[in-house]
Amino acid sequence: MNNEEKTEELTFFEQWSIYQKIIKNNYMFHTEIHNIVRQEIAHINDISILDLGCGDSYVLMNSIGKKQRVNYLGIDTSEMALQSSKKNLGQCTGELKHIKGDLLIELQKLTPSFDVIISGYSLHHLSTKDKQLFFSLVSTILSKNGVLIFYDIESNAGETQTDYNNRACANYQKNWVQLNDNEIKGVVNHIKQNDLPENESFYLKNMQDNGFVNTKKAFTDKNKLFSLYIARK
Repeated sequence: MNNEEKTEELTFFEQWSIYQKIIKNNYMFHTEIHNIVRQEIAHINDISILDLGCGDSYVLMNSIGKKQRVNYLGIDTSEMALQSSKKNLGQCTGELKHIKGDLLIELQKLTPSFDVIISGYSLHHLSTKDKQLFFSLVSTILSKNGVLIFYDIESNAGETQTDYNNRACANYQKNWVQLNDNEIKGVVNHIKQNDLPENESFYLKNMQDNGFVNTKKAFTDKNKLFSLYIARK
């Protein structure tokens, strides 16, 4: 293992520990999310899924039914996350594939149609221009009767990215009480350095511009920090 791989592994397991606490305490509403995803895909017996920024595939692991056959493709930049995804989905029936790479680059290489495209807490790492490209690319590879499901952070109308991040961090510092001071500090630093939220109008316009005519916000939390959208063409 070279130094770069060692650094990635250390960073991954540090973040993994925090991530597990966030999930355990449902701070980012993973329970509500995978319940919605399960309802949306439960009727499809043989299903093709593209998971963008798949991480460890926690949501899909809790959404796929035991009798469903899944043709799954997960894309993520982290090899450690992909290994966790493979393990978590190991009991699924069907073909599982994983690609290590940038989701926008890999999206441009794909030609098959997918029944379900899911992106969870990944879009906020993209610039506004790249988010626009994301919706354009997704539109071209989603099957005719397919569904796009994405959940992410969401700013309020008229709220700047900086204002949103400050509001979010204040909320986490107050309410994420199961994280220790160092963990909260790590979360806050990550958010302020990396998170680029958009608002509802941005999401709706970009979906409409790319042919999604049946779109709904299926979930938002009481503090209006997170949202989940379901869109069909």
